[in-house]
Amino acid sequence: MKCGNSCSTDSVTCQRNEKTTFAVNKSMNAPASLEMCDNGEDPYPFMVMLQSNKQHMTRAPFQILVYPYRKTSDGQIEYALLKRADEGYWQGIAGGGEDEEYPLETARRETFEESGILPTSDFLQLDTIGFVPVTEFRDGHLWGDDLYVIPQYCFGVTAQKLQIKISREHTEYKWFSYEDARQVIKYDGNKTALWELDKRLKGKGPRG
Repeated sequence: MKCGNSCSTDSVTCQRNEKTTFAVNKSMNAPASLEMCDNGEDPYPFMVMLQSNKQHMTRAPFQILVYPYRKTSDGQIEYALLKRADEGYWQGIAGGGEDEEYPLETARRETFEESGILPTSDFLQLDTIGFVPVTEFRDGHLWGDDLYVIPQYCFGVTAQKLQIKISREHTEYKWFSYEDARQVIKYDGNKTALWELDKRLKGKGPRG
């Protein structure tokens, strides 16, 4: 199949549409139905990074946040939150970009590393963008003294009929209703991303 999005081979990106299944590197032995750019090149060659030595990677100045979601047998939507091992609060999947990754590449990689959800899953990029002070990050000093905040790009990912496998960064995970998830999420910006995702998945518009 050809990529249904508008591809740019010099930046190896695909412009997103809502609920679009984004293409991934064909070296993953992925199904033949995955999409490719018009010139036949891989639009997301990031999976090679999973096999490389992370000691050689540079922390990129952006953050991602991903909420796995599923629909229950009675049609309700639930969201998976993970409990941090270090500070003990509940959050979505979070992590930072590495080297020259694009946000969606980072979202796919971090989601796989922290939950076992495959990079071939359907990701939905949200309009919500938060900003985080550089002082929150161990490697923040590498970005110099002219950068004060970095953006946080937000996504949802379908996790229907999947068993989440947490990493050592978390102690447990649970499925929450939207209302219950909002009660335990710590940061307002993360709550905004969840609000947008919930509205989009229910398909009633921002005021519905």
